[in-house]
Amino acid sequence: YRYPVHDAYFAYASRGCIRKCSFCGVPKLEGAQRDVQSITSVVKRIAALYGEKKDLILMDNNIVASETFKNIIAEIRDLGFVPGAKLRRGRIPVQRRVDFNQGVDARILCKDPMYLRELSSICIRPLRIAFDHLGLRKPYETAVRTAHGFGLIELSNYMLYNFHDTPADLYQRMALNVELNESLAIRIWSFPMRYQPTDLPNRSHIGENWTRYQLRSMQLILQATHGVVSGAPAFFRRAFGPTVADFEA
Repeated sequence: YRYPVHDAYFAYASRGCIRKCSFCGVPKLEGAQRDVQSITSVVKRIAALYGEKKDLILMDNNIVASETFKNIIAEIRDLGFVPGAKLRRGRIPVQRRVDFNQGVDARILCKDPMYLRELSSICIRPLRIAFDHLGLRKPYETAVRTAHGFGLIELSNYMLYNFHDTPADLYQRMALNVELNESLAIRIWSFPMRYQPTDLPNRSHIGENWTRYQLRSMQLILQATHGVVSGAPAFFRRAFGPTVADFEA
């Protein structure tokens, strides 16, 4: 197996998170939100040892919560990762990209257009936004629409399920992305992620509103789609059903 992202710098601009989500292992593993060493110094050391890389993959858990968010984005621009940036590989220039691989927080994004304005000033692709339960619908939808307004049209998101949600909750979140794809002419790829307690040695947890059969059925659908929920309406209806009732059935 070859990891698909290989021509890239891997780094952190911050560790930890301001949130204390009960489903998440980050507070236990990394602690409170804090900035770490300069991205620039990491990138320059890697380039000196292994040559210049095409992409910049940042593994931060909640970059928009950083007190130095604007400075971090300015650093990324100064490193050359601006919209349309290319790196010559032989005779062919290849498109560069920035990926905040763990996603960004819709609850912060929706508070001030500054966050998405700044993110649109780098070659971010895709913009990943977490959508962990239906209660986040308003900030999530606001963030997506604001992103579209700044020209960010390739998006991806993580959807937690098998926690306190229901199958109907998950279906409605997936269906919302299909609606947003159609109405805004954007591309949102969803990645449903099944909750498992961090202290459980095997993947046997069944959420209070799910059954083993439902989880197995969901797994079978995602195996066929390689874990991705496409935003194409016809495909979505074929894979997950045209209504909540059909999905539950």
